[in-house]
Amino acid sequence: MKKIIFSLIGIMCSIQAVSAQKDTLSRDTIVFSKLLDGHKAQMEAVAFSSDGGWVASAGWDNEVRLYKLDSLNFGVFTRSFGGHRGAITTLAIQPGNKHLVSGSRDNTFNIYDLQSGKIVFTGRDHVSAVTRVLFDPSGRYLMTSSLDKTIRIYDMDSLGNYRKKPVVMTYSKPINDFALSPAKFKFMVASDASVVEQVGMNGKSTRVFTGHTAKVNCLAMSNDMKWMATGSDDKMIRLWNPKTGLFVKELSGHTWKVTSLNFSLDGKYLVSTCNNGEVKIWNVESGLEVAELPSSGNNARQAVFAPNMKYIALATFQSGTLFGANLYKTPYTVYVKPVKSKGTPAKGGATGNAGKSVSSKGGAVGNIGKGNTGSTGASMKKPVTPTTKKK
Repeated sequence: MKKIIFSLIGIMCSIQAVSAQKDTLSRDTIVFSKLLDGHKAQMEAVAFSSDGGWVASAGWDNEVRLYKLDSLNFGVFTRSFGGHRGAITTLAIQPGNKHLVSGSRDNTFNIYDLQSGKIVFTGRDHVSAVTRVLFDPSGRYLMTSSLDKTIRIYDMDSLGNYRKKPVVMTYSKPINDFALSPAKFKFMVASDASVVEQVGMNGKSTRVFTGHTAKVNCLAMSNDMKWMATGSDDKMIRLWNPKTGLFVKELSGHTWKVTSLNFSLDGKYLVSTCNNGEVKIWNVESGLEVAELPSSGNNARQAVFAPNMKYIALATFQSGTLFGANLYKTPYTVYVKPVKSKGTPAKGGATGNAGKSVSSKGGAVGNIGKGNTGSTGASMKKPVTPTTKKK
């Protein structure tokens, strides 16, 4: 089952064509656009839909809020999603916009129907905080990581089948972040150790990326998997060749712990956040800082590029009484082939009771099998239904 699922997820999709009329990010070309207000507490997570038409935000009010980003309804609040009993620290919107997933410090993840707002599934497999949720490019497979030292893979087509348990990778340490490795059947894993490891489904390390001097909080893979970035409590960002394991360069400039990383779709830029409020944009090839977003809080938790690269969304701990994600406009004009929407969410709060749950989280946004930039993935080949052995 594990090999079948990973052979599906590991299919390398052709990278979307990107044509930029202006491709220079700087302090002068990135401007504040809008505060997506309405939250009641500090922010932790943001995520764009794969077509760039929606942005979701979440944080310490245990609520997800969804906003429209088209030209007629830019930044208009659409609905809220509830159900968690702890802060929401990770988000993902399924390609095709059918579902939204949130992962929380309450050890659960919720899968919501984006159109109705109802919870269709609550995952209760994890026994510690959920740290990352990611979809594969087709949207069929959902991956979740946790401080309980596991990564779990769920088949979205079989959520109601209690006999079909998730595929589980058990690691030796609590997992802070992860991405799919270019190597088949393997993950890149960040933990409280000062190294990042490439790990197989058996939980054993097959490659170690050394160089940080404190725990690694975050990592990101570029869309073409040419680059892997890692961020640490040592204030440093390190760039690697994920295919060879070679260290390439160090990005220095943050003055405190690095909390999140995200590549632009074209791989030219990297956005990073720091827990003193700093948000920096880096030129990947040169390794130089090209911009720093104006400080709007004292603890920047996550920043992500929109798949169409026109916007950057930021979740941060704000001062004052208004809470919500910040949107910044970039000079980019790009073409990204949209994923056909399954429906448009109606306004209003999430209604309905929690859906079926299992006994056995939801940035920055990922493109499993192609990096974690949140870009639109091409359709996968016809899925093969995996089977499991009875325990």
